[in-house]
Amino acid sequence: MNESGKGSDIKWWNNQAAIADLESHEAALRSAMLYSLMGTCKLHGVNPFDWLKNILEIIPAHPINKIQKLLPYNWKFAHNYKNRSLCEDL
Repeated sequence: MNESGKGSDIKWWNNQAAIADLESHEAALRSAMLYSLMGTCKLHGVNPFDWLKNILEIIPAHPINKIQKLLPYNWKFAHNYKNRSLCEDL
């Protein structure tokens, strides 16, 4: 660091840039995952809003080993039946 103290400013700036880059990369990965799920909804004729709303309501109590049942194509299959017991298994 020099006498003016600017060395520490540069180090701080580089750390902040690295953190911002990491955060933007992680945000890009999360966005890509969400876009992929929305595309899967569209592909299978599922309303993305209805799917996401329902999933966010039920996911806290849903077993992790049955997470594939929450994917749009499986969700549509279960919700197409009038038998509520099948939907309750989601």
